[in-house]
Amino acid sequence: MNLIGKTVRFRLDEYGRAALSGIAEDGEFVNGLVQDEDEIGLWIYLPEYQGGATALLRWEYFSTALVDSAPGFPAGKLPAGFQK
Repeated sequence: MNLIGKTVRFRLDEYGRAALSGIAEDGEFVNGLVQDEDEIGLWIYLPEYQGGATALLRWEYFSTALVDSAPGFPAGKLPAGFQK
């Protein structure tokens, strides 16, 4: 799933909590807008931190990413089920 341009809630592991201490509001989760991704991790915009800042969240620093998204179907394919 491409996360670029999506607001995501990340659950940080112990290394992520240490790296983002003072940024993550409750120490376990951080919310951010994903701006880019590379082999190191995700570049996320943190609007709550000092009026807005961009930080690198390394892949190994989080265990879960929660994204609000609606299910979609590939173009040209219909969902399985009965047709009218």
